[in-house]
Amino acid sequence: MNHKLKNERIRRRLVSILSCIVVFCTTYALILPAVTLERDDIVYYCGKEEHQHTDECYESPKDRPLCGLKEGEMVDGHVHDESCYKTEMVLDCLEDHEHTDECYKEEKTLVCDKEEGAQEHKHSSKCFLSTEPLCGKEVHTHSRECESNKGLKETKEDWEHSIPAKLKDTAAERMVQIALSQKDYKEVKENFELDEEGHEQYYTRYGEWYGRPYEDWNVMFVSFVLRYAGIKNEQIPYGHDWNEWIEDLTKKQLFADEGYLPKDGDLIFIKDKEDENVPDKEIRNYAGIVTDIENRKIVVGDLNGQVKEITLDDKEYETNAYVAMIESDAKDDVPADKEENDDNETNEEERPDEETGKEEANEEETDPIEFRMPEQFEIENEDFTLKLTPRVFDEDVQEENQEQTEEDSEETNEEGLKIKKFSLNEENIQDKIDAENELTKEELEQIAQANEEQKKEDEDKPRLLKKSRF
Repeated sequence: MNHKLKNERIRRRLVSILSCIVVFCTTYALILPAVTLERDDIVYYCGKEEHQHTDECYESPKDRPLCGLKEGEMVDGHVHDESCYKTEMVLDCLEDHEHTDECYKEEKTLVCDKEEGAQEHKHSSKCFLSTEPLCGKEVHTHSRECESNKGLKETKEDWEHSIPAKLKDTAAERMVQIALSQKDYKEVKENFELDEEGHEQYYTRYGEWYGRPYEDWNVMFVSFVLRYAGIKNEQIPYGHDWNEWIEDLTKKQLFADEGYLPKDGDLIFIKDKEDENVPDKEIRNYAGIVTDIENRKIVVGDLNGQVKEITLDDKEYETNAYVAMIESDAKDDVPADKEENDDNETNEEERPDEETGKEEANEEETDPIEFRMPEQFEIENEDFTLKLTPRVFDEDVQEENQEQTEEDSEETNEEGLKIKKFSLNEENIQDKIDAENELTKEELEQIAQANEEQKKEDEDKPRLLKKSRF
């Protein structure tokens, strides 16, 4: 009885195993066409053909041998060289004794199967083989990155069409306005790149604007809004990397003090709250723009791959800090491509009075400048000291010196032209240099000491300063 029960259990197990195999094979057969169809629908944007080199890639067509010879062409025959022979030592002694090296001789044996002399060439398989591939194709295997459509990009005109044409007056209002205009924008998953770890990084307009189209874009989204709201980089820095951006904001002391009451248009910094039920939960930091402080609404970029307006829930997010928006009613900082052209509507009353300005300028120019030349002016050089003494403006002395100067400095040539002559009363400078070169070291030191004393004495003299008109 026990034997029959044992056999029945074995039979049931075999039936169960066979049933599982049948179910698996049937299911796989049913889904195989769908899997094949799905793979056939894939579009590759790499522009390359999938190819691997085979033996055919190295073979030349039969009518184009690579050897460069014709069939039956006479070619120089083979000439045996050292490689055609095998050298070995053979016994050359007939005596019955213990053989030494002298009992052996060297003997060469021809091992080459080629004949010497001219021969007709016959094509062999070697004449059609190449060491390099002849197919002209690149080795390529389609990968996931080949499926990235890099043509899905935006231009400056494209993303600026998403920004309202007429912007608000204050910076805070413009921040809210532009942030809300970007709501629901999603990263382009059809256009991606693989990072070093093989993770897909998707394209965004904010990364394209910043010059890093395939990176995390939460910070770049906020920078984008700041830029088009007219906030300059010098006022609130732009950025792309979270840690570097926080460091820049900290250095400029832009974070609001504890207890600050935020308002619409401010920057807000939040992070995910930890969940006891999910110990391995990834905690991420986000920066956003406050859009409705009464209803606790903010706009955040790169939140699950898109720009979202969310309501702050204390159970999900923790608020870390704020950056107060710079309040300015002027639109001077708004990008030029988003401004209204008001150049032709300049108010005449705001223009400066040109006539009044000219009169004031003339009054300033007529202010007398009182100054006096110093009693003596010196220019020192390594080779000489030049002393300038101002002229004495005495009328009698001036006329006498002028007459003497005209007699000495003018000479009439044959054509009747007066040529002025100039001369130095001082000794020739080159002669002085040559004389100093002949002096001893002690004499030169005495001269230098005397010059230093004279210089100190001149510095101690009272000097008249130019009078300033301010």
